[in-house]
Amino acid sequence: MHELKFRELESVVQNARQGDRQAFDTLVYRFQDMAVGFAFSVVGDFHLAEDAAQEAFIQMHRDLKQLREPKAFFTWFRKVVYKQCDRITRRKQLPAIALDATAAIAAEQPSLSDIVEVGEIQYLVHDAILTLPEGQRQVITLFYISEYSQKEIAVFLDLPLTTVKKRLYDAKRRLKQRMTFMAKDYLQDNRPSKDEKFSEKVLDIIAPDRTKHDEAIYSLFEMGDDPFAFQWRAGRLANSHVDWETSRIGCMKDGEEEQVVMAMHVYDIAMRIGTARARTAGFNCEITHPAYMDQRSSLIERTARSSLDAMQAQGYDLAISFDDEAFWAKQGFVFGWRALQWHVSVSDLPETLSNLVLHRFEPNHRDDLAAIYNQTHQSLTGTAERPAYRRNKHPEMFMGWYWTDKEGHPAGYISGGADRYVIFEPTVQTDLDRGHISESIRRQFSRGSRWGMPPLSDKATCTVQHMGSQWIVEDEEVKCFIHKESEQLYGAVFDRPLFWVDEVAGDPDQCLQALGMLTRQWQCKEVFFDRLHYKSGVGKRIRQMFSCRIHTGTFGRSERSYVVRIINLRSLLEKLASELSRRLSQSPYANWSGNLQISLKEEGNVEKVTLVIKNGQIVVEAASEADNSIEGGQEIAQLILGSESPEEVVEMADIQVTGEAKYLLSVLFPDQHPQMENQAL
Repeated sequence: MHELKFRELESVVQNARQGDRQAFDTLVYRFQDMAVGFAFSVVGDFHLAEDAAQEAFIQMHRDLKQLREPKAFFTWFRKVVYKQCDRITRRKQLPAIALDATAAIAAEQPSLSDIVEVGEIQYLVHDAILTLPEGQRQVITLFYISEYSQKEIAVFLDLPLTTVKKRLYDAKRRLKQRMTFMAKDYLQDNRPSKDEKFSEKVLDIIAPDRTKHDEAIYSLFEMGDDPFAFQWRAGRLANSHVDWETSRIGCMKDGEEEQVVMAMHVYDIAMRIGTARARTAGFNCEITHPAYMDQRSSLIERTARSSLDAMQAQGYDLAISFDDEAFWAKQGFVFGWRALQWHVSVSDLPETLSNLVLHRFEPNHRDDLAAIYNQTHQSLTGTAERPAYRRNKHPEMFMGWYWTDKEGHPAGYISGGADRYVIFEPTVQTDLDRGHISESIRRQFSRGSRWGMPPLSDKATCTVQHMGSQWIVEDEEVKCFIHKESEQLYGAVFDRPLFWVDEVAGDPDQCLQALGMLTRQWQCKEVFFDRLHYKSGVGKRIRQMFSCRIHTGTFGRSERSYVVRIINLRSLLEKLASELSRRLSQSPYANWSGNLQISLKEEGNVEKVTLVIKNGQIVVEAASEADNSIEGGQEIAQLILGSESPEEVVEMADIQVTGEAKYLLSVLFPDQHPQMENQAL
């Protein structure tokens, strides 16, 4: 077809199905004009048509092996292109083609002397083509964009040859002679095959091979002047719970070489929903090559969609992310929960002498401390089961302290502390005891933290609090509290006297006693808890304090919300069955029996699951008839997670509830105050 005989084409398709890259490149080269021309006839814009065609070839590369019969390639590929056009049309919310308003353009046929700018000619031709009925528009676009034969067009559109001839005749007659010639020139000027840019820029969206692509991905993060780029290689990717099979990278062809220009990683999280665990894919790692920033939006959408497509096959139940709600809403995500930030005055913390002895540790993964965390958070919805990051998400940013029980085993811990840390060489102690800011202290202060440390000014002073063990270096609003611990000098740098708690686990009273000791040692006035769970033991204690303030967003008060999407409703509910049974058995409906159908509707598709309930026990089965039902969109995830009260979720999300389901809602899906900690995603 178009320089490829039918028999030859079948062979090329077969080879491409088997992973032959050269065969795939041949298909891109031969059908790029047809894909863009057909897409233009649907979306009415050449830039969007190229986007749709690019995405269609990406999908073709991924799904071609599913095409059992190469003879069906034409029909199959046309449907793939149309699907991508439909996605772009809905995503961009393109206005409908106003046929009545532009019909006069084709009929009036203005003379060229009346048109000065070439752009105006193209505008008139463009609109004239769009006034044609859809069938005529498709045929004439394909006929002229790269001069496909009527037989080839008939095969691609799966139409009788006579129908194609009739539509082409009618289209030419409608456009009239001069406009027809102009349309031919316009379409051929916009065909992708006029140069090699289109075929060279077909992006491969693939799962990264950790041994093959890791260095290229790290290099992407380390481009530019970001001083914090080191954390990806040091902890956030290299020593983390990234799922490399579900993550995606974008590779751009450059001759025979492929360049990684985009990376989006997915973290594999065992997220708690009550006592249950749901396998949750977390998006929190995206980078685009600086040379392709003009295509960043399109690249992110392509990689995110490809990753979402892979999640069901990889066994995920849910997907989550945070921050850019508008973007994730386009991918079918809905509001999940708001990030909570807590503040409390140090004066409210226990002042009584504690018998706790605090031991320093690097806040990386430890099996013993992970066990304490899991026990403390075992039923707090939204939190993640450890292990997660094997090395702290923000390497060298936090410090850690733990205390032990009577047998000497760790019983609880805190990680966090100041804005930044400096470890000084023991040799500067003499200068500190003299209250002297030496050049050695200045040099070590400036170089002491990988998270950025401004140099000390000439106004900096040093005050000796305890000779040989504790000092304060002050420079306007910046304070550095230096203390000696096991012959090592630790400096905690505060832009304001606030102690940052990144993570806390263990007996809540002991946790608060330890915090009281640490914050007073460093002369802090306030404690900040990052994403502390509302139902946690420490959270319950703090909420009783007069100084407690809770706000949503980040430390800097910018908005931050988590978004969620159901990947597999049945799998999710199967994992929740024991937790739902537990909730039911402890309610007035413990002896209720019946069927409850839950239906998830999305983009015309409906996934239905039936909960078979008998004597307080719930079994998940395939959909069956039920008088009691809950039906809605992705907001069903809000119900399952307990983002708000079930009545509020049903009302705000327009979820349809029938039969006795309205009585079961508050029992099965109570408000859970979900919250996910920083070291989970």
